[in-house]
Amino acid sequence: MVETFETLLRTWSIQGRSVRPDHRMVAHSGFITVARKIESGLWPAAQAAGSVGESTDISEEREDDER
Repeated sequence: MVETFETLLRTWSIQGRSVRPDHRMVAHSGFITVARKIESGLWPAAQAAGSVGESTDISEEREDDER
């Protein structure tokens, strides 16, 4: 299971009881990727889609298409 998301850091202006984002948008963004290894057989939806640990031989698919 792999998930990637973007995070944004923006400064805020605090003046007395007024709190708001700074008027000038100078932000820093970063991407965070989190992966978790899942034991084989515990994620049936991915196995049905053929995306976990399963390889496909493209040459076999091409031979089928030519027939």
